[in-house]
Amino acid sequence: MPLYIFDPDIWQDWMNPGAEEPLPPPPEARVDDDGNILVYEAANAAFSRSDASGLEAIVWDELAEIGATQLQCRYDGGYDELFVTIESALVGDEALLLPALLSHLAPGRLGNRVETLVPEWAHLAQHFASWSREARAEYALDTFGGWLTSFMGVNGTGDMGVRGAFVTDLGAGTLSDIPPQG
Repeated sequence: MPLYIFDPDIWQDWMNPGAEEPLPPPPEARVDDDGNILVYEAANAAFSRSDASGLEAIVWDELAEIGATQLQCRYDGGYDELFVTIESALVGDEALLLPALLSHLAPGRLGNRVETLVPEWAHLAQHFASWSREARAEYALDTFGGWLTSFMGVNGTGDMGVRGAFVTDLGAGTLSDIPPQG
């Protein structure tokens, strides 16, 4: 994690700045149908509950309260932004897809107005006022997913795209990469 996606010109600017001859992609890279250079780097990371504060701490606690032990997350972005989705959670022996996970979390604190959970967000009260409890819970999960990716060094990357997926073990405090297929 992640799969880096380089436009060929950006590849040259980053990896071979100022050179007249183009630098070929490394042997492990692939080139997609649009000519983009795809480079995958495996990664794993560790974190702990003590690393969480604010909304992230609340999300962690709410996930623990419903018995969630693992999360499967997917992210896509780069170019100065990153979108992270928690696709499922392992609760007991059952993998809950996002809609079912939201139905477990929305009645609790994550369905409350975010600014009441995190006082420093009070200035956003009007923004969150019309949101459903499920939308608020999903926003909190997305924020938590973004926080998790930061432990693997993934964020908005500027000139390149990123894509990937990982499994989070909340009990062990680990993030494990899911290699891309194909």
